[in-house]
Amino acid sequence: MRVDKADHIAGVPATDLRRAFRAMRDENYRHLDDLRAALGAGLELTQAQAMTVAAQLIAEGYFDRGELGYALTERGLRLAASSTGKPIPRAKAEQLLVELLDRARVINQNDSWHRIGQIELFGSLLDPSRETVNDIDLLVTLEPRYETPADNNELIVLLNAYRRGRTGKDGGTLMQLLSFPSEELFKQLKAGKRAYQLLDAASQDELRSRTECKVIFEDRAEPLPLPKSLHFDNIPSPKPTLS
Repeated sequence: MRVDKADHIAGVPATDLRRAFRAMRDENYRHLDDLRAALGAGLELTQAQAMTVAAQLIAEGYFDRGELGYALTERGLRLAASSTGKPIPRAKAEQLLVELLDRARVINQNDSWHRIGQIELFGSLLDPSRETVNDIDLLVTLEPRYETPADNNELIVLLNAYRRGRTGKDGGTLMQLLSFPSEELFKQLKAGKRAYQLLDAASQDELRSRTECKVIFEDRAEPLPLPKSLHFDNIPSPKPTLS
């Protein structure tokens, strides 16, 4: 699916709605007020505007109420996965996919915090009748490369040491430390190309339940012992505590 920057849905720019939907993909909202609040926060709407937009999105089939509450429908998930870029010829998209899989194999041989256990293809490239595709939609399953401590405080110290070793930056918020390894790996996979849409498979149960996904890469392995550079006792920085 492709959206134009000039498109509007329920009175909201389609690109803004796409951004909000991406944050709502794996969520269920038990009450209508919860859905309105999420839309209001994601789209920066007033309470009255959020009520109107929520009603229109439900009426147009972007949300539906299930056993667990309101959730994105297949139509809503397609919008979340949509692209604003120019259509890509199929042959070019297939070549880009081959290049990404080659990078995945290289990544699994290096010393990054995560390794790639599995990649699944979904979306328009799965349809052989499509001569062009909007983007290359992939679910990526990340696995820990190393055995890490169960203690959260020790884990944060290790993540800080890992981030410092890769970027030269020390410290950071808890969220920055926790998200850095996966963000680093996704940047390596994309290699600066906007044709790819990569999603962490760990948070895409709803998408998987509604969308065909095909495994195109699998390389499972048991975690390795921590390298000496990341041994907790060898890291001189003070041990932070989680608040």
